[in-house]
Amino acid sequence: MGVFSELFNEELVFLDYSFRDQHDFFQKISSMLYEKGYVKSSFYKAISQREEKYPTGLRIEPFHVAIPHTDPSNIVRPFIAVVRPDHTIEFNEMGMANGKVEAQFLFVLGLNKGEGQAELLSKLVNLFSNKEVMSRLMEEKEENQIIQLIKENID
Repeated sequence: MGVFSELFNEELVFLDYSFRDQHDFFQKISSMLYEKGYVKSSFYKAISQREEKYPTGLRIEPFHVAIPHTDPSNIVRPFIAVVRPDHTIEFNEMGMANGKVEAQFLFVLGLNKGEGQAELLSKLVNLFSNKEVMSRLMEEKEENQIIQLIKENID
Protein backbone atom coordinates (compact mmCIF):
# COMPACT_ATOMS: atom_id res chain seq x y z
CA MET A 1 0.00 0.00 0.00
CA GLY A 2 1.25 3.45 -0.87
CA VAL A 3 1.15 6.77 0.86
CA PHE A 4 -2.26 7.78 -0.53
CA SER A 5 -4.06 4.62 0.54
CA GLU A 6 -3.39 5.65 4.17
CA LEU A 7 -5.75 8.62 3.70
CA PHE A 8 -8.77 6.31 3.33
CA ASN A 9 -10.54 4.93 6.39
CA GLU A 10 -13.74 2.92 6.84
CA GLU A 11 -15.13 5.44 9.33
CA LEU A 12 -15.07 8.04 6.54
CA VAL A 13 -17.18 6.12 4.05
CA PHE A 14 -20.73 7.48 3.93
CA LEU A 15 -23.06 5.37 1.79
CA ASP A 16 -26.55 6.38 0.69
CA TYR A 17 -26.78 9.46 2.90
CA SER A 18 -29.45 12.00 1.99
CA PHE A 19 -28.51 15.61 1.28
CA ARG A 20 -30.94 18.26 -0.01
CA ASP A 21 -28.26 20.10 -1.96
CA GLN A 22 -24.62 21.11 -1.93
CA HIS A 23 -25.12 23.49 1.02
CA ASP A 24 -26.73 20.72 3.10
CA PHE A 25 -23.95 18.33 2.09
CA PHE A 26 -21.23 20.73 3.25
CA GLN A 27 -23.00 21.34 6.56
CA LYS A 28 -23.49 17.65 7.33
CA ILE A 29 -20.10 16.38 6.18
CA SER A 30 -18.32 19.20 8.02
CA SER A 31 -20.16 18.30 11.21
CA MET A 32 -19.38 14.58 10.86
CA LEU A 33 -15.70 15.22 10.12
CA TYR A 34 -15.45 17.66 13.02
CA GLU A 35 -17.03 15.18 15.46
CA LYS A 36 -14.53 12.52 14.35
CA GLY A 37 -11.60 14.88 14.92
CA TYR A 38 -10.47 15.32 11.30
CA VAL A 39 -11.24 19.01 10.76
CA LYS A 40 -11.32 22.29 12.65
CA SER A 41 -14.51 24.25 13.25
CA SER A 42 -13.45 26.56 10.39
CA PHE A 43 -13.79 23.73 7.84
CA TYR A 44 -17.43 24.31 6.85
CA LYS A 45 -17.00 27.99 6.02
CA ALA A 46 -13.68 27.38 4.28
CA ILE A 47 -14.84 24.49 2.08
CA SER A 48 -18.06 26.31 1.12
CA GLN A 49 -16.19 29.47 0.15
CA ARG A 50 -13.52 27.61 -1.77
CA GLU A 51 -16.11 25.64 -3.74
CA GLU A 52 -17.78 28.92 -4.81
CA LYS A 53 -14.49 30.30 -6.16
CA TYR A 54 -12.95 27.07 -7.46
CA PRO A 55 -15.60 24.48 -8.38
CA THR A 56 -14.63 20.82 -8.08
CA GLY A 57 -17.24 18.97 -10.14
CA LEU A 58 -15.70 16.53 -12.62
CA ARG A 59 -17.59 15.28 -15.68
CA ILE A 60 -16.06 11.81 -15.82
CA GLU A 61 -17.70 8.71 -17.24
CA PRO A 62 -19.28 6.53 -16.04
CA PHE A 63 -20.10 8.56 -12.91
CA HIS A 64 -19.71 12.27 -12.26
CA VAL A 65 -17.62 13.09 -9.22
CA ALA A 66 -16.81 16.12 -7.06
CA ILE A 67 -13.62 16.52 -5.04
CA PRO A 68 -14.29 19.41 -2.64
CA HIS A 69 -11.36 20.48 -0.48
CA THR A 70 -9.91 23.48 1.30
CA ASP A 71 -6.70 24.83 2.75
CA PRO A 72 -4.53 22.72 5.08
CA SER A 73 -5.08 25.21 7.91
CA ASN A 74 -8.59 23.75 8.37
CA ILE A 75 -7.42 20.13 8.71
CA VAL A 76 -6.52 18.39 11.98
CA ARG A 77 -5.40 15.08 10.46
CA PRO A 78 -5.25 14.11 6.78
CA PHE A 79 -8.07 12.11 5.21
CA ILE A 80 -10.17 11.43 2.16
CA ALA A 81 -13.85 10.92 2.89
CA VAL A 82 -15.82 8.88 0.37
CA VAL A 83 -19.47 9.83 0.02
CA ARG A 84 -22.03 8.09 -2.15
CA PRO A 85 -25.24 10.08 -1.63
CA ASP A 86 -28.65 8.51 -2.18
CA HIS A 87 -29.17 10.91 -5.12
CA THR A 88 -26.94 13.21 -7.15
CA ILE A 89 -25.78 16.59 -5.85
CA GLU A 90 -25.24 19.46 -8.23
CA PHE A 91 -21.76 20.98 -8.35
CA ASN A 92 -20.33 23.54 -10.71
CA GLU A 93 -17.91 21.94 -13.12
CA MET A 94 -14.20 22.46 -12.56
CA GLY A 95 -12.75 24.89 -15.07
CA MET A 96 -16.08 25.66 -16.76
CA ALA A 97 -17.83 29.01 -16.41
CA ASN A 98 -21.39 27.69 -16.40
CA GLY A 99 -21.07 23.91 -16.46
CA LYS A 100 -23.02 21.83 -13.96
CA VAL A 101 -22.24 18.31 -12.81
CA GLU A 102 -24.66 15.94 -11.07
CA ALA A 103 -22.13 14.28 -8.77
CA GLN A 104 -22.81 10.67 -7.84
CA PHE A 105 -19.65 10.35 -5.74
CA LEU A 106 -17.96 12.92 -3.54
CA PHE A 107 -14.41 12.54 -2.39
CA VAL A 108 -13.75 15.17 0.29
CA LEU A 109 -10.02 15.81 0.42
CA GLY A 110 -8.52 16.79 3.74
CA LEU A 111 -4.83 17.27 3.10
CA ASN A 112 -2.68 19.02 5.67
CA LYS A 113 0.17 19.85 3.32
CA GLY A 114 0.37 20.79 -0.31
CA GLU A 115 3.08 18.47 -1.52
CA GLY A 116 1.87 15.41 -3.34
CA GLN A 117 -1.53 16.96 -4.09
CA ALA A 118 -1.02 17.01 -7.88
CA GLU A 119 0.04 13.35 -7.84
CA LEU A 120 -2.94 12.42 -5.65
CA LEU A 121 -5.37 14.24 -7.95
CA SER A 122 -3.90 12.43 -10.94
CA LYS A 123 -4.34 9.06 -9.22
CA LEU A 124 -7.92 9.94 -8.24
CA VAL A 125 -8.82 10.92 -11.81
CA ASN A 126 -7.39 7.60 -12.99
CA LEU A 127 -9.54 5.83 -10.41
CA PHE A 128 -12.64 7.80 -11.43
CA SER A 129 -12.01 6.94 -15.09
CA ASN A 130 -11.87 3.20 -14.39
CA LYS A 131 -15.38 2.12 -15.37
CA GLU A 132 -15.11 -1.34 -13.80
CA VAL A 133 -13.89 -0.08 -10.41
CA MET A 134 -16.37 2.81 -10.31
CA SER A 135 -19.26 0.49 -11.16
CA ARG A 136 -18.22 -1.79 -8.33
CA LEU A 137 -18.00 1.21 -5.97
CA MET A 138 -21.51 2.21 -6.99
CA GLU A 139 -22.89 -1.25 -6.16
CA GLU A 140 -20.90 -2.09 -3.03
CA LYS A 141 -22.81 -2.06 0.27
CA GLU A 142 -19.96 -2.54 2.77
CA GLU A 143 -17.66 0.29 3.84
CA ASN A 144 -14.67 -2.03 4.27
CA GLN A 145 -15.09 -3.33 0.72
CA ILE A 146 -15.22 0.23 -0.63
CA ILE A 147 -11.93 1.03 1.12
CA GLN A 148 -10.33 -2.22 -0.06
CA LEU A 149 -11.32 -1.54 -3.66
CA ILE A 150 -10.02 2.03 -3.55
CA LYS A 151 -6.73 1.03 -1.92
CA GLU A 152 -6.18 -1.67 -4.55
CA ASN A 153 -6.64 0.87 -7.31
CA ILE A 154 -5.21 4.15 -5.98
CA ASP A 155 -1.45 3.59 -5.61
